[in-house]
Amino acid sequence: MKKTKTLTILAVAIFAFMATSVPAHAATGNAGDGFFSSIAAKVAQTFGLEQAKVEEVMKTQRQAHRGQAREEMHEKMNENLNKLVEDGKLTEAQKTAILEKFEQKKSEHKSENFKDLSGDERSEKRDAKKAEMEEWAQSQGIDPEILESLHPRGFRGNHFRK
Repeated sequence: MKKTKTLTILAVAIFAFMATSVPAHAATGNAGDGFFSSIAAKVAQTFGLEQAKVEEVMKTQRQAHRGQAREEMHEKMNENLNKLVEDGKLTEAQKTAILEKFEQKKSEHKSENFKDLSGDERSEKRDAKKAEMEEWAQSQGIDPEILESLHPRGFRGNHFRK
């Protein structure tokens, strides 16, 4: 029991560290299962634990954090949309269209695999998505800047930022 509690506390501490360091590794293309496996191996070796258990705790913690972050982002987006409707910058129909588009893009995003693309290919794909979103926003009578303001990275995946 004590080992499990120690492992959990350790995993949370490591996850907190990774949450701040992984974006830097992601930018260089080093953030993947190998990155997490190497940390799990070092933790297991340092504390005399089984690597598979450390990896499982890290995976569970990472999934929980991602789920919570998605929920918080969705709540914040709804708050922002409601404020835009109250301020008269969007209609209720436009708000509904944005929410539907967000769900559509979310399901599309799950099926995309950017890992195997070169930097130029990823950039081209982002530019195409940006153009698609701008065209969609204009067809709905929505200022594309409003979409950018709804998500910390633009309307998912830096579609509106260079």
